[in-house]
Amino acid sequence: MGLSNIKKAGISIVEVVLAAGIFAIFSTSIFYLSADSLQGSEKIEENNKAILYAQEGIEATRQMRDKNYLLLEPGDHGLNLTNDTWSFIQAPEDIDGYYSRTIFISDVFRDGNGNISDSGTLDPDIKEITSKIEWLYRGILPRSFELTTYLADWRGNDIIQTDCTEFNSGTLTDTETISTLAPPEDNCAIKLSIEESQSEFLVSADVGEHGNDVVVDGNYAYVSTEKTNGGLAVVDITNRQAPVVVTAIDIGAKGNSVTKIGNYVYVGTGKSSGGLAVINATTPASATLLTTKNIGGEGISIASSGNYLYMGIDGSSPKFVVLDVSNPASPSILSSSNSPGNIYGIEITGGYAYVGMDYDWQGFRIYNISNSASPTVVSNLGLNEEVNVVKVQGPYAFLGTEANSFYVIDVSNPALPSVTKKITTAAEIQGITIQGDYAYVAMNTNSQNLSAINISTPANPYVVYTKDLGGKGSGITSDANYIYETIIVNNKGLVINGTTVLETLPAGDYVSTPFDTGSSDPRYNYLKWAAEATIGSTVKLQIRTADTEVGLADAMWVGSDGNNGTYYENSGMQITVSPSASGTRYIQFKIQIMSDGVNTPFVESVTINYNP
Repeated sequence: MGLSNIKKAGISIVEVVLAAGIFAIFSTSIFYLSADSLQGSEKIEENNKAILYAQEGIEATRQMRDKNYLLLEPGDHGLNLTNDTWSFIQAPEDIDGYYSRTIFISDVFRDGNGNISDSGTLDPDIKEITSKIEWLYRGILPRSFELTTYLADWRGNDIIQTDCTEFNSGTLTDTETISTLAPPEDNCAIKLSIEESQSEFLVSADVGEHGNDVVVDGNYAYVSTEKTNGGLAVVDITNRQAPVVVTAIDIGAKGNSVTKIGNYVYVGTGKSSGGLAVINATTPASATLLTTKNIGGEGISIASSGNYLYMGIDGSSPKFVVLDVSNPASPSILSSSNSPGNIYGIEITGGYAYVGMDYDWQGFRIYNISNSASPTVVSNLGLNEEVNVVKVQGPYAFLGTEANSFYVIDVSNPALPSVTKKITTAAEIQGITIQGDYAYVAMNTNSQNLSAINISTPANPYVVYTKDLGGKGSGITSDANYIYETIIVNNKGLVINGTTVLETLPAGDYVSTPFDTGSSDPRYNYLKWAAEATIGSTVKLQIRTADTEVGLADAMWVGSDGNNGTYYENSGMQITVSPSASGTRYIQFKIQIMSDGVNTPFVESVTINYNP
């Protein structure tokens, strides 16, 4: 074979190899192109299914909204379809063993301009809905698709009760309304009533004479007494059930009135030449007389603020005296001014001295004491009664008089005090102490010498109870749990009584006013309410309907199944009217509240949703 033939054969072999290679490459390209095409179709199909499942989630949630908007509770939900009815189940929901679906429901907030924002004011009538589909492509690559929309509560009209005016127009039985924070204005809630009763706790201490006044500091009571060679008794009240007199101090006269600043007790005495006694009570059980001070007459009343004493003096003429006791061993008189009558009651607060006098035409007086060295009269108020005692809380002064009267005085403007309310008590009032919503008054009678007056609504105070402590009342003070009253009985002198006992009633109800839907055949959708629950309590409702407002009185109260023996026990339940109702134009609701006798739930609003 020649060289040229060998070359030709080699070239032919190369051509064959090249041709085979090109064919292989071309065939492989066609294969991969076909595979990619198949995979692309698969992805599109999966994506399309995900979109459809997401859309289905939105529509299913919309259907539930149409049935009952209150089903749209914020949180993560799955979906279940049973008998053509959608409901929420635990998320995520499995679809065909391949996809998972979660419905996210969120509250919606609006800013000051009413626009939807991440924070601001809650809009209770709209929810944000997100339907999210997740899957693993070919079991490896995570994929997801989601749709988001807003669903509003558009179904019907709302009958809403939430403010005091609305609630108070209904019938409260062993229940009461209480103001709550706005909005709206006049916002209110219904709760079980509180039963008020007197405490059975009652003990006494023999201070050697009858007691005239008392001040309590920690575990000691300091009692001014009628004993001329005593005047002040110190009582250890660590064990309130067994008070013990630990010492009695001879102040050179009987003790009329008493107050305490720091470690020192100040007593207004019955001695005209030594009307003030100062006792060092650094160690209460061994308290000693530090000094006395001639203040121009007997110290018949006393009050303190900071390092100052304010006293009513019965001398050659009635006086109002201010003393500086920054050095207790050497009290000094800063000012002394005449008053039209003896000052028997003094209360110091907010830069003013509120005093009661035995002068009918100007029984109540207010001094400006911003400059203690020069008090000035701001106003006078004549009650045609002598005022024995004054206590101030907030914008009100509470006065006790010699004519069996308890006054509430508006002192929000000290220059223009005015009578808010007057009620009659069992006897002349000698002392007042305020603890919480109650004013406890000591009265000058043997059989009815302590009254508790509810002042929670100052414009409408009322006597809760009156009791006999065994002698005429004189002075009085209190702490959170006990009332300390001095009485005019030699072998007692100090009586300790428990404060008012409060117990929540076990059950009560509320019946709303009738509501007119304006339609002869309304469709009622759901009944919802907002309530603050407590342990051991229940809130449940019933409704009744009729074709006329008058007919409601004879209509049957029914629960969620339309029967008399059942209730709406969960907020948001669908309304079912009684099949025996004469009609449905008019509707009422009744709330039944039950408690454990300690705490009460609060019902803040009730809503009936309906279509006319």
